[in-house]
Amino acid sequence: MADSSKVNEFITYYENNKFNNKEKFMLMIVIISSFDDYLSEGIGTEEIRIWNRIKQNILKDDKLHTTTLYTIRQEFTPRGEV
Repeated sequence: MADSSKVNEFITYYENNKFNNKEKFMLMIVIISSFDDYLSEGIGTEEIRIWNRIKQNILKDDKLHTTTLYTIRQEFTPRGEV
């Protein structure tokens, strides 16, 4: 389901539609996976702008995405600094 070429489209879909919590949670997983693919490909030029959109939506629904925030923190924090 993840697709780096559609990460902006997925974010817009998340922002402009009404979803239940399960749907929002699952769509955010697709968005983050797509963004990870986007970064891995190394051909994008909008990393900061895209990440800011993702972050804004995660923070807007922070209670729903608590697990997501914890996972991101664990993944990107050097050992011993958590």
